[in-house]
Amino acid sequence: MTRITSLLTVLALVGCAAQPTFEYRPGDIGTVGILVLVDDELSHSHVGLTVFGNSIETFPSGTFSASEYLTERSKELLGNRGYAVIPVSLPDEIHDPGDRLVAMGWSDLHVRGKYRVPLQDLVDETGVDLLIVYQTFTSQDFINKTTAPVSGYGLYTSSIFGVQVLRIYANIEAYGINGNPLGFVSGHRVLTAIPVEVSEISSETIPEIEFHVELLLERIVDAIVAELKL
Repeated sequence: MTRITSLLTVLALVGCAAQPTFEYRPGDIGTVGILVLVDDELSHSHVGLTVFGNSIETFPSGTFSASEYLTERSKELLGNRGYAVIPVSLPDEIHDPGDRLVAMGWSDLHVRGKYRVPLQDLVDETGVDLLIVYQTFTSQDFINKTTAPVSGYGLYTSSIFGVQVLRIYANIEAYGINGNPLGFVSGHRVLTAIPVEVSEISSETIPEIEFHVELLLERIVDAIVAELKL
């Protein structure tokens, strides 16, 4: 059995004051759109003794597609609960797929002003009641608790004063955007890591890395579905 070490089990994207300005009604949701802003490539985030030893490299995935898995797992989970689920694409007006669709205001998270019109058009054209967005992000090193950046999903390694730490991680956030009225609902960053005996990404180690990544993505999908009360 694979042991998953929770380092910061679930970090909600909303705080006590970060509530939607409309009444979210899960019971009124019929159709859910799945928007995946995740590239199919593995990251190797390495943390060294100093900032000069930190690095993030990306590698092509093997047989596993993270974007496809997030879509299909969402369709399976929500479809079994009676929801219509459709994959949707990022509107052409949003040129940077890495740009976050929501932002923190004075007291709450909200859909960014420059994206409200294209997202509203997307909702109207597809007829979805709710968008679930999956997106990679960069955080500080939550595994070894340093200020080094950790990005994407894949292999984490660190070697500080002779102590080596090897983990599989997935920095993929998930959040819901209500369709009508358009607005941020809630979201999660599931910051967990799986101990492994893998120190590099290669053709020999990719299958093991992707096996563990899939376990983490399953947790991410399950967490957002629960958070949105679907």
